[in-house]
Amino acid sequence: MALDDVVRIYEHVLVSDVLSEVVNAVGPQEQTNAEFTKVLGKTLHRPTVMPLPGFILKLIMGGEKAKETVLISQRVSPRRLLDAGFEFTHPKIDSAIEAALAS
Repeated sequence: MALDDVVRIYEHVLVSDVLSEVVNAVGPQEQTNAEFTKVLGKTLHRPTVMPLPGFILKLIMGGEKAKETVLISQRVSPRRLLDAGFEFTHPKIDSAIEAALAS
């Protein structure tokens, strides 16, 4: 997600009459790490290499620590923000990465 969208989310939450609960400050496009890596490589005009195997991370970090921090998978949605009328400047990951790299 682009930094300007993060700032706008904070502003939206602070001034909103509708939002009184915790919101997820995440982009609207669900993304896996592999998809993110592919888009980042394309944007940077660099080849994306194969992902680091999980067993290597477990060896380096320790099994439980790797599982709880790096290898965990979560589906997070900005549903409350969208329901409250928030509109993302960069709803797609490619435009968010381009905006981040342009900064």
